[in-house]
Amino acid sequence: GKDGVSGGTEYSEDLLLASISPDDWSVTPSAIQVELYNDLATLNSADLYAFAVLAFNAKELKWQTVTSASFQIPQLGQVATTSFPLYQPSFRVPAGTHVLMLIENTGSHSTPIRDVSEKTAGTANNAEVQTIVVSPIDDSLYSVKLSLTLPDPSDPMNSSLTETSQFHSNITAAINELNVAFTVDNGMGQPLYDPAPLSFSGSTSSGDITIELNESYSGVPNQNVPDITLTYQWDELNVVPPPTIRAKHIQVLPGQTNIFRLNLSSITP
Repeated sequence: GKDGVSGGTEYSEDLLLASISPDDWSVTPSAIQVELYNDLATLNSADLYAFAVLAFNAKELKWQTVTSASFQIPQLGQVATTSFPLYQPSFRVPAGTHVLMLIENTGSHSTPIRDVSEKTAGTANNAEVQTIVVSPIDDSLYSVKLSLTLPDPSDPMNSSLTETSQFHSNITAAINELNVAFTVDNGMGQPLYDPAPLSFSGSTSSGDITIELNESYSGVPNQNVPDITLTYQWDELNVVPPPTIRAKHIQVLPGQTNIFRLNLSSITP
């Protein structure tokens, strides 16, 4: 039927073969828009992150990576939007199921997000509240140490006291040790703080952990907390910790709007 001779009927008539356009089976990276929704916590982080689309090229049996423009983690309840830069016309993302991954702007696929931020500013009448965000990781591979600086009850305007816990398997134990340290006898038959200065809520090993400074009997202002530090230590066997990966599967479809959203709390094994 394809002899190039005009005329003819049925099988002897030349067939008109339809052409296949790259837009029929793939999209350009610039046609993909991605969003990061912060449903975890306000991080106040200046670090830059980016998105990577990992697309499998069945013809070459390997993965190709497309990296977006960089951005900062948005505040709690807000969305950061970014897109992918222009690539050569021959560089396309095929239709199908791919992986959308949050990465550090350095190119690392590990995205550990741990931070301490002020949730509620302290006043003379209200204690300060700090929020610690801990990436979900294997409890058996790490220990945590907490350090806190508080005004000195004997001279709250000019001096301060710093206590640091030992490494513990969870934040609960670290906070309990600090509470004991801050309520020991001050040498005059009275504890430094009464009641214990710290209370907390939330998970002990992942997500939001809120630490609140309780009112002290001596009326020391709680609004001035110079420093609160969370330190991690991996086990003594030097076991490499599993990376914290935030990713999801996406469906890229030609001829449609390809806008994908990843929640900051999304964790992929």
